[in-house]
Amino acid sequence: MSGLHPVLWETARADGLGLRIGAHAKTWIVRVPVVDERGRRKYRKQTLGRFPEMSAADARKLAQKARAKGTTREPLTLQRDFDKWVLERTRRWSELTLVAHNYAFSMLPESWKSLRLDQIDADAFGALFERISEDRGPVAANFLLRTMRALYRKRGHLYGLSENKCPTFLIEKNKTKARGLDFNLDTDFPDLWAKIHAQEPVARDVYVVAMFTALRKQEVLALRWEHIDFDARTARIARPKGGADRAFDIPLTEPVVDALLRRRVENEALLGRPDEGWVFPSQSVKGGRLRDCRRKGSDVPGPHQFRTAWMALAATIIPLYALKVLVNHESSDVTFKHYAKNLSMSQKREAAETVTAEILNRIHPEKGGSQ
Repeated sequence: MSGLHPVLWETARADGLGLRIGAHAKTWIVRVPVVDERGRRKYRKQTLGRFPEMSAADARKLAQKARAKGTTREPLTLQRDFDKWVLERTRRWSELTLVAHNYAFSMLPESWKSLRLDQIDADAFGALFERISEDRGPVAANFLLRTMRALYRKRGHLYGLSENKCPTFLIEKNKTKARGLDFNLDTDFPDLWAKIHAQEPVARDVYVVAMFTALRKQEVLALRWEHIDFDARTARIARPKGGADRAFDIPLTEPVVDALLRRRVENEALLGRPDEGWVFPSQSVKGGRLRDCRRKGSDVPGPHQFRTAWMALAATIIPLYALKVLVNHESSDVTFKHYAKNLSMSQKREAAETVTAEILNRIHPEKGGSQ
């Protein structure tokens, strides 16, 4: 017997050939030898065809071919485990998360990527973590540690690895400084505004959008025209940090609308081709988007600095709940999770306009904040 339906097995002529007798049909099947990912020999059942449409002689021939061929899966390796993990999570991750994990994995020695997870030595991984901390900095090393811990959590069971058996278990992540600002909120905005407008057009408008929305860099760069509603003056952030489940809408204030309209009008002329739907297209990669707006050696702060500045200014002039909603920060606060998180667009717009006015006042103090 096999499952709910009896199987008549034939072992004399073709070992493993069987006829499954169902309620409404009879089907030829064969037991095929399989070597699984961990090198263990098993069997799987393969359907050959219906009886009597397929004769016993034809079923024997197919069964012999299937068993001779067998199935040997690729052996488990660190590279294969990483690829499968990323494939499983891609739909839920934001592009920023995907980029971060790929960057972290690229820091591993190439020779390690053909090893199994249970073949990575704890002392060797500890030495690698220390070396990356020195060469690339504590943040990069922490990214690697975070990626490897997640990989062991998701794939370690294939090797019978418990958490305390993983080489990442005893390593403590580097302590890093709290995010600070590289410029003075009270005095440096006019100079920053001038430097931003000295950039090439696409990068300039990335900075403008980042400065007045507090979006993360990858959220700005991933904007597409279908995400922008000029009539409603809103934008949909479709794949933020945390993935599609964390998607949110933001109001667009006047400086942001102006920057987006410039891109709408100028992109095709600048590129000499359509922008393929990207608000901030790449000038070098056809059909692609801009990957970074900051040139090597540039004295303009990175876009995340403007996110930090926006939140620092907003902290004292708009409600804290509105700030968290606009920058898409989660909170364990019950009031926030169930009530304040559902602010209307008009409430969000009022808060965003207040922060925009404050930034403009610091950029153009002599004009009283007008552009």
